[in-house]
Amino acid sequence: MLMRNRSVVVGLALFLLMPMVGICADKGGIWGLMRGTIDETMPPTYEEVRQQLPLLVDKKDIDDQGDAIVIAGGYIVLTKKGLSSYANKDDYKAQAKPEYSFNFATDPWQRTNYSKSVTLKGIRIMLDIIPTHQYFESGVGTWTYKYFVGELQRALAQSLEAADATISYLRPERESKPEIYDNINKNPPHIFISTQFNNDKQDGMTTFCSGNILAKELVHERQRARFMHAAYTGKCLHSVRLGACVSMCCKENLNVSMLDWKKASFEGTTRAVSASTLLEYTTLDKDDQNYSGVATRNLAQNNIFCKYVIIPFPDMQWVQKQVANGREQEWIDSYAAAIQKALVRFVNQHQAEF
Repeated sequence: MLMRNRSVVVGLALFLLMPMVGICADKGGIWGLMRGTIDETMPPTYEEVRQQLPLLVDKKDIDDQGDAIVIAGGYIVLTKKGLSSYANKDDYKAQAKPEYSFNFATDPWQRTNYSKSVTLKGIRIMLDIIPTHQYFESGVGTWTYKYFVGELQRALAQSLEAADATISYLRPERESKPEIYDNINKNPPHIFISTQFNNDKQDGMTTFCSGNILAKELVHERQRARFMHAAYTGKCLHSVRLGACVSMCCKENLNVSMLDWKKASFEGTTRAVSASTLLEYTTLDKDDQNYSGVATRNLAQNNIFCKYVIIPFPDMQWVQKQVANGREQEWIDSYAAAIQKALVRFVNQHQAEF
């Protein structure tokens, strides 16, 4: 229902040992693009990566062997020393050289947060241009769905540009074209946003975030690179924190309820975000285990080597009620303003990450 995501097999990497932080990779290809988008001088700690595992892969695909945590049968291996990716899952058992690895920092980096008021100046945001033939044949209020989505995308871009963000676009023709992502990854955005709608007859919303790589996908080099990039940069954890912030701002400004995970009908590659992952970061409601209003999903756009991938996803039934009586533009402007407010708030609170 939501996304289009297929792995692409590419050539095997050549290997090069990087002395600074124990990274080994080739100079070009997907690993070279990945290296160009991470700060190798600030490697994560073992605990920081371990905390992200529930967001990156399903629990059943994680084998804790004590001295090593083996993922997807051996494609990814986590130890107290570092994280490694292998071209073949048997390579770890055979003690073969990993195709890519990095050593962990011994101590957490002290990343300073700021509290002064900021705009989005210097923040690169990529917006997904959604094909308007998808999902809904009926109109939205008195507008056609195509016109409604076009106006929403225009309003969001204008709202973010008004806050001094630099906007770029991911066009629909990116389908099944890994070279499109490679070109983006030469200078990836800080944040990727795709505005979409849920066709379930409910009155809430959730925000989907980067995460949840399928174990069967790790046979492909690109997906292993995606895993390593997410683990190194904290991408999934960053994404769910920003996603929670977006959901909270929509709740505060639009009076929309957050979708209770137990009532969600999402199928396939979507997973709830556990309370232990976000800790006390968000004021979103939660049951004993999971938060409402935020989830991870295996998205095609996760192949972009940025720190944040979010998909705000309100239920169309709720939207239809809001746009009744000719209030389409009013709702669009309010929705774009809520997302802008969330991003400004988040960047303000996490300036050290940008």
